[in-house]
Amino acid sequence: AGSQWKSQRIENGLPVIITSLEKDQQSCEIEQFASPFGDLDAAIRGYVPSVFLTRIKISGNPGPAEFTIRFDNESGDAVETNEFEGGMVLLEKGTGKILLMIEVGSSLSVRAEEVKGNEKRQQIELRVVGELQDREVKEILVRMPSPGIASSRVSVLKTLDFSQAKTGVINYWENWLAKGAQFHIPEKAVNELVRANLWHALILPRHTFGGTGKPHMDLPYANTAYGQVNSDWPINQAVYVD
Repeated sequence: AGSQWKSQRIENGLPVIITSLEKDQQSCEIEQFASPFGDLDAAIRGYVPSVFLTRIKISGNPGPAEFTIRFDNESGDAVETNEFEGGMVLLEKGTGKILLMIEVGSSLSVRAEEVKGNEKRQQIELRVVGELQDREVKEILVRMPSPGIASSRVSVLKTLDFSQAKTGVINYWENWLAKGAQFHIPEKAVNELVRANLWHALILPRHTFGGTGKPHMDLPYANTAYGQVNSDWPINQAVYVD
């Protein structure tokens, strides 16, 4: 709370988001991306299990440091917490599925508090606090599996390495880009826009099951409004969506 937003960007035109905040001469860098999780060969396109990874780095002026994450529960099933050494998980009370894992290490502590006053959905704040030393960098790691995973797989989720997962995601998109035409001009922002257009085009269409129960692809807004029923995606991509 009370931090100042400084900047936000994607890394080299790829779907890795980096956000910078500042408070009391302390800097906070938040790096986020989604990574596949589990056996991709067994997954159905559009239903690929994944983990949204967030790494938070706090540095700067020595003194008290804190960071708060708010989790909005829209599942309808109550969420409970389970602490472990150096972190905590949020689980669906009815199913026991893990919805979020946060690791803060030994030099920080995390406490969960339920936000009162919201009758529509449960809200939980995860408050991370600690003392920042001179020239020290505090690191917080958050993993959010989608869909939620069984609590028996907690060790698998915990061993998912942030740097290795990021390398896998970057290599995946770089391999896609390498298959097409290459554009390099002096304006960095335009280069990144061209690179980003690839994953925009691939992520935008919605892969699901149609009324017949067969795999179906459309766009995530009204087909009737745009006359796109049963249109092939390359036709739609003729219009620059973004």
